[in-house]
Amino acid sequence: MILLFLFLLISPCYTISLEELLPQNWRTPWERTYYHKGDPVDLLVNSVDSEDTQLPYAYYRLPFVCPPRPETRPVQLSLGEILNGDRLWMSDYQLRFGVDEPCVRLCDRITKPEGVKRAAELIRKDYMVNWWIDGLPGATTLIKPQTSQEPAKKYYVAGFPLGFVQNDISYLHNHVMLVIRWHSEDYTGGKKSIVGFEVYPKSVSDAHCPGASRDFSNLAMDPESKGKHVIPFTYSIYWREDPTVEYDDRYSLYITPGSDAAGAGRMHWFAVINSLVLVSFLSLIAAVVLLKTLNSDLHQHQHNWEAVADEVFIQPVKMTWLCVLAGTGIQLFFTIAGVCVLLSTRISPPTESILSLAMTLFVVAGFFAGFSSVQFYHRFAATYNTSQSLWIAFLSGSLLSALCLIVQAVCSLLTYEQHSSRALQVSTVLALVGIYVLIQVPISLIGGYLSCKVNLFSLIMKGRILPPSELSTRSRRPIPQQPWYNRLRYSLPLSGAFPFGIIFVEMIYLYKSLWEDKTSLNAMYGFVSFTTLLLCVVVAEISIITTYLHLNAGDYQDWQWKSFTTCSGSIFLYLVLYTLRYLARMRMVDAVSPLLYLTYSMMLNVIISVACGALGLVSSTLFVYTIYTSIKTD
Repeated sequence: MILLFLFLLISPCYTISLEELLPQNWRTPWERTYYHKGDPVDLLVNSVDSEDTQLPYAYYRLPFVCPPRPETRPVQLSLGEILNGDRLWMSDYQLRFGVDEPCVRLCDRITKPEGVKRAAELIRKDYMVNWWIDGLPGATTLIKPQTSQEPAKKYYVAGFPLGFVQNDISYLHNHVMLVIRWHSEDYTGGKKSIVGFEVYPKSVSDAHCPGASRDFSNLAMDPESKGKHVIPFTYSIYWREDPTVEYDDRYSLYITPGSDAAGAGRMHWFAVINSLVLVSFLSLIAAVVLLKTLNSDLHQHQHNWEAVADEVFIQPVKMTWLCVLAGTGIQLFFTIAGVCVLLSTRISPPTESILSLAMTLFVVAGFFAGFSSVQFYHRFAATYNTSQSLWIAFLSGSLLSALCLIVQAVCSLLTYEQHSSRALQVSTVLALVGIYVLIQVPISLIGGYLSCKVNLFSLIMKGRILPPSELSTRSRRPIPQQPWYNRLRYSLPLSGAFPFGIIFVEMIYLYKSLWEDKTSLNAMYGFVSFTTLLLCVVVAEISIITTYLHLNAGDYQDWQWKSFTTCSGSIFLYLVLYTLRYLARMRMVDAVSPLLYLTYSMMLNVIISVACGALGLVSSTLFVYTIYTSIKTD
């Protein structure tokens, strides 16, 4: 009741709804804005960030830029955008569609020595400024050099530099030339839409607009200065028609990764071919195992399998936690699959916050966490209890969410002292707690309650389900000496090599886009989705093969845990090694960034591993019950 009261208390300043969880432009992707000459166009300022640090800062929090006027207001953001460090504000830049402005003086910022020192520090750390117009990020324009195979090509890198360093002196960009490109659509009767937003920054020591001239001196930021510094800010605006770019293709220039585009494409295709070869090889092994098991072994050595039948169906140790982890993994599986489908089909534009999309799907997928965890409880528990099943549903739908909340709170404390925009306000934390308490937990409980009414495994196996055995103190059949490949120190690296080999190339681009190349956009979502599909196939096959090897060697004890931990632990091992390797090559200019990198990377590794573990448990369970229902039928 206290949490509910606090949540209702903050609701006037932060309304929670499913729509608000979504990125702004994703909510209505079919809508577009058309303009007529003279219509006002909003320019939004966001944050500044750098590839060398994980600490973004709100633009209007910088002590050396023009402060917003009192009537200027922040833009309401989704929770995913807030967690990402975005801080969108309406700006004081006055833009009218189709109206050029050769020179406009924005303000003269009187800056204290601390502000000048701060500007020099951020410039040296290569901070980039992020602005937005009509859903398009302000971009630095680059040209891909001409080659013998293809002509020169223009492409965009989102954001523009805060300044530059020359001869160990920092210079601030205080003048921007904005070139906004528009397109007239014939099928709409000549309506005009914005298709490009280019920013050309310059550092000018006085208040004049240099235009195309280079006859001006730059504005130096001397961190040793003791007096106040006056920084003049000016801008110019030019509108240009671009008949070559249509509205639906306006993100294509951001997607192009530059001069290595062809190499990146070839790398992705090479990875796909390599993955298909690995999957084909592993599928062949899995097919041989299945055919050998269901045809040869079961008929020639049926007594060996029947001898351990009672032990195979004994309730596993720590069964509650196995069901909870499995249900959480199913929730993550549906979340990852949903993100891949929505992004690869371009239902969500490539510039949107993937975190917002993932959060929304994760909350909805809480239903599957509660439902599937109770289904596992149905199957593995020797005695069934309704209250216990609801408790398992509650844990499966809320345990990971609670852990993520705690981790996010700790990271927020780390960034609070740095005054970074990643630091969460109290209202945001309460909003997250409200979503957890009022949405996530009830959804998982609903899924668990409905799961109590149906036995999905029984339906899949057409009622031929063998009941779990009661835990007993009687002496069990001794487990024989296991071959080397069934030992954990060998099975983990061997089992993880195939899944990590499938996703290795995509992990390179994923980490690059998450931690380094944050100012450019990568839309290789089709490759990522296809790789995810292949990963699911490989995980299922590895789980079946390892479970077969254990049972065939007489190792019946807790095969459920072995199938889960083999699939999750093996790939987690490789992911952690890759995370540490990538940390060694990153440029970190502060002490907090490595901690944030390791924390968020480990969270990502856990998410992938638990999802793979749940998929492996489902595959092994269906495999084992298929074997023993076949024996029962015979």
